[in-house]
Amino acid sequence: SSGINAEYGICDLIRTVSQNHKDDIITMGISVQRNTFITWDRSTGEYMHNFITWMDKRSNKMCSNWNNGYLKNIAQWGAWALGFMLCSPRMLCAASFNVKDNAVPMRLKWVLTNNTRAAFLFKQKRLCFGTIETWLVWKLTQGRNWVTEYSCASCTGLFDIWQQTWSPMVPYLFGVPLDILPPVKNSNSYFGRVDRLLGFGFSVPITGILGDQQASMFGNLLYDVGNTKLTLGTVISCNVNTGPRTHPSACNIYPIIGWKLK
Repeated sequence: SSGINAEYGICDLIRTVSQNHKDDIITMGISVQRNTFITWDRSTGEYMHNFITWMDKRSNKMCSNWNNGYLKNIAQWGAWALGFMLCSPRMLCAASFNVKDNAVPMRLKWVLTNNTRAAFLFKQKRLCFGTIETWLVWKLTQGRNWVTEYSCASCTGLFDIWQQTWSPMVPYLFGVPLDILPPVKNSNSYFGRVDRLLGFGFSVPITGILGDQQASMFGNLLYDVGNTKLTLGTVISCNVNTGPRTHPSACNIYPIIGWKLK
């Protein structure tokens, strides 16, 4: 779907749902499909392409080339060596990492390679990247707030969950500069205020964002270590609460953040 159609659809939905309850609405939360993204002009807000979903296969060949290329092999062997020498589970986890087209890195690299408008803005340092929640906050606040949240950022493949920041390796591995990635905030932060000029009849703060799978776990009160949720939908998704400590895997299972509360 296109970015602008999604924007209008969300606005129409909010107007319909809130029509008879405007005085009762005191805050807004957002739960979104993860890893679907869009890029746009930081100055004008014009988007460069439609949403690119996690099911998009245009970067499949790039993923295959990268996974079989010398850069990946060098990084993998280096991670194995460091993992054994330093007894670092983080490095051992990185050594088993493969790039997949359902994560963001290669789809974003594909955009920067094949979309001439995005490539031009990228060179001009005017390009903004955002997954769906970032785009919605940008639009609902009329461009005042460009931000994402930990559970959403952790799923992209661009985020270092051990350091809890965008990975400093991203520019070297994928050619994606960190300055096009939005600031990351806690799940229950203040993300901005819905602009009154949008015509909803109210202006409330946006105070919660979570990825859809994580929001489902949180909403079902799966707060304890070992709590597990199994979702049967477009894909089969098994989510296990492993507690506050990151548990690396040597089996190409990438850990993500459920939520981070202040």
